[in-house]
Amino acid sequence: MTEHKKDLQFSENGKTVYYKSYKQFFYNAEMSCPSCRQNPELMLPNIIALETISNMLQTPECGHTCQQLVDVGLILMGEYPFRYCN
Repeated sequence: MTEHKKDLQFSENGKTVYYKSYKQFFYNAEMSCPSCRQNPELMLPNIIALETISNMLQTPECGHTCQQLVDVGLILMGEYPFRYCN
């Protein structure tokens, strides 16, 4: 695994640093299980969508109809709680 930090920004007081972390993982067949393969199908959670939906649906104003509209709207926008990646 390699990790690179990019877009470094420091706070005005210089006590906090903000950055984007990029990680890259490498497959090694000799260190993997016999049934493991290099290009597995992964299911990754869409954390931002899950948190946003969770906050929206927990408000008292969002009843059953509101929940259904949120579900349909997200599907129409191509957003899903989980995405399959190859």
